[in-house]
Amino acid sequence: MDKAREAVQRPAESLREALQAVDLSWDDTDLLRDYLLLRGEISRHKEDPRGYEPPDGDVNQDEIELSAADQGSPWPLIEGFRKGAQQVIDAAYRFGLGFSELKRPDGHEAGRSWFPALSDRLHLGAVISKCGSFCAHAEALVKNLRFSNPAQHLNPDRLWPEEASELVERYNRHLGIDFPQHDQALHQDERVEDDRDVSTERHSRDDGLDWGL
Repeated sequence: MDKAREAVQRPAESLREALQAVDLSWDDTDLLRDYLLLRGEISRHKEDPRGYEPPDGDVNQDEIELSAADQGSPWPLIEGFRKGAQQVIDAAYRFGLGFSELKRPDGHEAGRSWFPALSDRLHLGAVISKCGSFCAHAEALVKNLRFSNPAQHLNPDRLWPEEASELVERYNRHLGIDFPQHDQALHQDERVEDDRDVSTERHSRDDGLDWGL
């Protein structure tokens, strides 16, 4: 697994050759699949952090709106709609990055051994929190379609994982994303501190591997 993990940092040709040469057990292959899923989501979030959306599920919102009223139990639609996001969350749990850990002030540090770059951990924290927020909104969407009275509608922040939107705001703040103009000064010092940590971490590595941004 150490060789496979190192291979992920290499160019595509070297990566394929390294993975072909490594003798992986079923458990290791399963773990590597989840690791690659998370690394892929980190890359997607880095490319477009403001526009990031969780991976697609088995059903989309249009299908839900057409069929929600005809379904007996809402859960098949909920689970189908949020399947992609749920897979990311399940993979994160395997690396010690559950919501109970992420809610701690330094929760993203739990993933340091597998994701040594601070930038990667912050983007991964944002990915997990956004997938969690999507899961809560998916449940609210499907269930609320059954109620014509808005007063009966469920609040996503009260659904699992509770208060995921607060985690989204925290990791957006860490990454300097989507600040209201009047809040920018409040968070300037925090962004500078994060940037200093990323820079320090990048320059402290002398092994030739590009672990940084």
